[in-house]
Amino acid sequence: MSGKILKYFLWIIGAVIIGIFTSYGIWALGDLVFLKPVIYQSGLAETIAAGPKTPIYKISGTSSYYVRDKNKKLKLSAGAMVVGDIESGEIIFSRNKNIRYPIASVSKLITALVARDMIRDKDVIANAVEKTWAVYGHGGAVKSRENIEVADFLNPLLLQSSNKVAEILADTAGFAQFIRLMNDQTLALGMTATILEEPSGLSAQNKSTADDLFRLAIYLGNSRPDILKITLKNKEESLGRTWFNTSRFLSGYGYLGGKTGYTDAAKYTLLSIFEVKIGSERRNIAIILLQSSDRPGDVNRIINYLKDNIIYKKSLAVFPESFPQLLGEGSDPPPPPKETALVKLPIQSGPNKEESKEEIPCPKSYPEVADMSLFNVSRENSLRDYVPKNLISLSKNITNGLSFCLERETAEALSQMLKAASSDGLIMAVTSAYRAVKIQEGLYNNAGEKNSGEYLLIAAPEHSEHQLGTTVDLTGHSISYEKTTFFFEDSPEYAWLENNADKFGFVQSYPKGKENITGYQAEPWHWRYVGPEIAQKIKESGITIVEFLSDQSTEIGG
Repeated sequence: MSGKILKYFLWIIGAVIIGIFTSYGIWALGDLVFLKPVIYQSGLAETIAAGPKTPIYKISGTSSYYVRDKNKKLKLSAGAMVVGDIESGEIIFSRNKNIRYPIASVSKLITALVARDMIRDKDVIANAVEKTWAVYGHGGAVKSRENIEVADFLNPLLLQSSNKVAEILADTAGFAQFIRLMNDQTLALGMTATILEEPSGLSAQNKSTADDLFRLAIYLGNSRPDILKITLKNKEESLGRTWFNTSRFLSGYGYLGGKTGYTDAAKYTLLSIFEVKIGSERRNIAIILLQSSDRPGDVNRIINYLKDNIIYKKSLAVFPESFPQLLGEGSDPPPPPKETALVKLPIQSGPNKEESKEEIPCPKSYPEVADMSLFNVSRENSLRDYVPKNLISLSKNITNGLSFCLERETAEALSQMLKAASSDGLIMAVTSAYRAVKIQEGLYNNAGEKNSGEYLLIAAPEHSEHQLGTTVDLTGHSISYEKTTFFFEDSPEYAWLENNADKFGFVQSYPKGKENITGYQAEPWHWRYVGPEIAQKIKESGITIVEFLSDQSTEIGG
């Protein structure tokens, strides 16, 4: 009997041992089987089985960035943020990137761009106006009634974040004109949700989104090393004094330049670029923070997360599983403001009581300049330095709060047209109007692949209908006021324009199917005012405005 018991006991022990080894083998095999393969451009699949963290997951919206551990969250205090690669333009991760917040002294980067571009470095800022003396914030050791070259003014502006200097620069060029140029600069960079009311960032009405500021970071990092170079200085000695850099990111971060800011409304803000080693690659990464309560802590956590948990593999294809969410709960971010980046724009029959009464002055033309409103501007025909007469500011009620100028007759016709559309239940807004040659030049130079085909999307400077002051780009509520999108062609607002715009004197300059005639890609958003009589003739004949005007021989100044 005892022998049988021993025999059964040995059988049980053996079965248990076999079960353990079998289970382990199945578990190990499972670890191999369920891994996501990594697909390379060569078409070969490579499966790596080095443990439970072996799978890597592609970050959605990118072509080169992957995450190691999809369960590892990034906890930040910032209410809105973007972390992105300025070379590829890829956003690695973001939070509330399209919500508009105050940006504080990050505004000074735009101030520096406009000051450097419109005022020559060697020009002298003389006799600073009295009102700049009382501006709150860092004085930058600037004395009243002192003559300083513009290039030297950029040191206290960007190193010591001098609010006084920002005001002086704006006043030198004419305050209202300078602010309009700041907003023109943001539009030229595609920062359509950004609104700037003054040059220092003290105002809570200087607002932008993390997505817009990422566009600015890309421009600064790739095209404007002259601005970033200033922000990299520890100090600068000039004019018998020393300007010290107030940024705490100068050492130990791979800092490549940028700007910080703080106000009570904005909290801590940041637009900075860092060289970060991600895997075996060194990448130039922009970090945008808005509404942060722990700016250095947020930057440290982001950089460490990039180093520890993100992989950059340019050779990887798009096969692995997308992983869209990397952000953890963190501390509760502030609630989004009632105003969003794109707001509904009710077109009222009467004046808008909430609208600011102050208008931004528009460029003035010389009295002897001829009316070129019917000039056949094209890829071949240049407007040169033409500035139209009678430019007036458009109501911000139809521009999403931005400042645009338009020729007076065109503006009046546009107002009537948008009111008529509103009566039919369709709300439209203006995303672009008159453009100076310099603004068009910025758009053209930054167009990149958009202009790589046979037909252009962005006109060359001096060849844009926007320079006439009689042309607008439109968008609609049905597409959330998205700017210059081909989706507009399928919107009810566009259908309304096709049926009614000619009654108010507007024609679509670049219609679909006429690219070989106009030389431009179809632009459903682009409408030019030529008056009701000509507009109706063009519509009835089915030809383009280029064809209609081709027989005219209007000359500039003639």
